This record gives sequence, C-alpha cells and structure tokens, in this order.
Amino acid sequence: MVSGGRDIISVFKRIKNKDFKGNSGIVIKNSVYQFATMSVSKAGSLLFTIILARILMPELFGLYSLTLFTILLFTFFTDLGINNTLVRFISKEMPKNKNSKARDYTIYLYKIKFLITSVILILFLVLAKPLSIYYQKPIFYILLSGSLYFFSINLANFLQGFFQSLNDFKTPFIRETAFQVIRLILIPLLALYFLSKAVSGEIILILIFISFGIIWAIMALFLFCVAKKTPVFLAKGSKLSIEEKKNVNLFLKSLLTFSIFSTIFIYSDMLILGGFVSSEYIGYYQSAIGLIGSLSAFVIFSGSLFPVFSRLKGNALELAFKKALRITILISFTLFLISILFSSFIIKVLYGNAYVQAIPFFRGLCLLLILWPFTALYNGYFMAKGKPEVIKNLLIFIALFNLGSNFLLVYFLSQYSNYLAVLGLIFGTVFSNLLYFIGCVWKRKN
Repeated sequence: MVSGGRDIISVFKRIKNKDFKGNSGIVIKNSVYQFATMSVSKAGSLLFTIILARILMPELFGLYSLTLFTILLFTFFTDLGINNTLVRFISKEMPKNKNSKARDYTIYLYKIKFLITSVILILFLVLAKPLSIYYQKPIFYILLSGSLYFFSINLANFLQGFFQSLNDFKTPFIRETAFQVIRLILIPLLALYFLSKAVSGEIILILIFISFGIIWAIMALFLFCVAKKTPVFLAKGSKLSIEEKKNVNLFLKSLLTFSIFSTIFIYSDMLILGGFVSSEYIGYYQSAIGLIGSLSAFVIFSGSLFPVFSRLKGNALELAFKKALRITILISFTLFLISILFSSFIIKVLYGNAYVQAIPFFRGLCLLLILWPFTALYNGYFMAKGKPEVIKNLLIFIALFNLGSNFLLVYFLSQYSNYLAVLGLIFGTVFSNLLYFIGCVWKRKN
C-alpha cells in the first residue's frame, strides 16, 4: 500500500511537470486523457441514468434498461476481438519510419467489422420478436427502433479503437464530451415533453432509441472526419501480403472464443432477469449495477496501458504491470470502503426514495469495485503479450459456470420473490468474478 502511494505521488509529479517522456510518460499521458474521458463518460452516464430513472420511474426505466441491454449485448458480439487486434497491429507499426501498413491493417479490419456487424444486425432484427416473447414484456417495436443505434455505435467504437491504437486519447475525449452534453440535453427534454402530452411509455422509449441512433451517427461521422486527417490515412499505403492477413486472422481467431465468452460472462445477467422478474426489479438492479460500473471505470487503466504493454517485453512489461497493479489496489479498495459505508446515502440521494429497494443490491455488488479493475488489468496484460489463449479456457469455464449458476438461482428463487431472485443473481455474479480473478492470478504465476 505504501509503495502504491509512492507510485501515485510520482505520477502526480510527472503530470505537474508535464514530463511525458518514455513509455512511462506515454502511459501517464494516456491515463490522464483516459481518466478525463472516463470521468466525462461515467459522470455523464450516471447523471443521465439518474435523470432518466427519476423521469421514467422504476417500471418504465426497467423496460428501457432491458432494451438497452439487449441492443448492447448484440453490439458486443460484433467486436469479437477486432478492436484489440487493431490496437495490437497498429501499435506495432507506428514506431516504424513507414506507417503505411497501419492504414492497410485498419482498412482490412474495418471490412471484417462491417461484415460481422451486418450479419449480427440481421440476426438482431430476426430475434427481436422471440426475445420480446421470452421477456414477456412489450419491447418488440422498441428493439426495432434501436437498429440505427446498433449500427452507428459499432462504427464509432471501431474508430475509437483506431485512435487508441495511435496513442491518441484526446480525440475520443472530445467525442465523449460532445456525446454526453448532447444526450443530457436532448433525451430528458424529449421524455419530459412527451410524458406531459400523455404519450404512451412504449412510444417514448421508441423515440429515445431513435434519438440515440442519430446522436451516435453524428459521433461516428466526427471520428471518421478526424481519422482521415491522421498520418495513417495520409500515407499512400500498400496492400497487405497473404502472410500479414494470415497473422491478423490467426490473432482474431485466438480472440474469438475469448470475446464471445467474455460477452456471455459480463452481459448474461439482464438476459436471465428479463425472463423471470418484473420490470420494476430490473430497474432496481440496473440502477445498482450501473452505479458500480460508473465507479469501477475510474480504476480501470487497461485501455491506456494496452498500446504501451504491446510494445514492452520481458522485465519491462513485468515492471509496468506490477506498478499498475499497486496503484489499482490502493484506489479500488478505497472506493470499495467508501461505497459500502455510504451505500444507503448514495442511492437515496442519487435516485430518490423510489429506488430504496436497490440499496441491498448495491451493497452486494460493491465487491465488483475490487474484482473488475484487477481482472481488466490481467486481461490487458495477457493480450498485450499476444497470448489471449492463456485465459481463454479459464474464461470459458467461468462464463458457463456463471450462466448456469445464475440461471438456476434466479429460476428457483423467483418462485418465492423478485427480491430473492435478484439477490441470488448478485451472489452468483460476484462469486463467478472472484473465481475468475483467482484464476487470472494463478495463470500469471504458472
């Protein structure tokens, strides 16, 4: 802990002196921008969620959360490791005198991304009706209204990964700030206006998701216009050889299983709850898990470390990882203690008395404030070493265990009450994340 405190003091001194030389300096500079981006993102998202939750109230907010989750679940299946592959290959190209290959890696991976996104979008549209029947909730047309949102956020996420691979965290910061400002102004005003006109909740949610799609399309256009002016796209370029394409495909293949099962591991909770508990309890759970996600993001530095980790080898990589780990330990434990001690106050102040049922859910999920930052750091470490297969088998086991245990807990406990069903899911989720963390530590030592 003392060593972690010294590391933090050292970082602040370098920021004060604007000393961003060397790999450590790049990490610090990237971390500053990523922290600023995360601060804007999570503060904006949290504020937006609080405002929308108060406007819509638990039942309608639960339907909104379930729809958003379903769209994002399909969105994550469109990545399949493409962004991590982009970061790895472009990061390795950029130190070279000629960076024309970076442009061609980007174009090649975008073609793959576009193809996968189109296929998953069609699948999403086909499954919208069966999913609404499984959920037993009126969200079919709301899901369909999220089609533009689905496509535009995928394009924006790919371009965000492109800037990350260039060690450019400033452009994503500008994009994030613009997005949060527009969303915070437009969506709540839209919801309030149509609620005052006694428009049905389903129509209001449809309009919200159409608005999301338009906003994300604007953000994607902004990122594309900036990307075209980077040295990567200004270079003449040359086609990738068969061997180079093969290397990209092999790396993508090695990440495929990891990406699929990490998505199942992280996003199966709402899929299970959606079929067994009422909209109100989905709203309570989402308010708690959303707050945990916002808080934990301030501790997760893997996004800024990955491009630098990809360039380090041997002892240099190990030293950088250990330093990041010490800082993560200090911040995550502090955040955990504050959250658990003031959980009741936090929920009541942020969401109001209508969400007091979320307090025990929030307390149970607080352990994730420790587990998520650590596992994110370990994932970044293994991927930077070009060995995602090291944790692939572990993730498959944990994802299937998490899915099975959570389904059984929710299925049996929902027969008694919605409250017990949500508590059961929280227990299964925290326990699965603990097993995953222990497995990551063991894999690194062996």
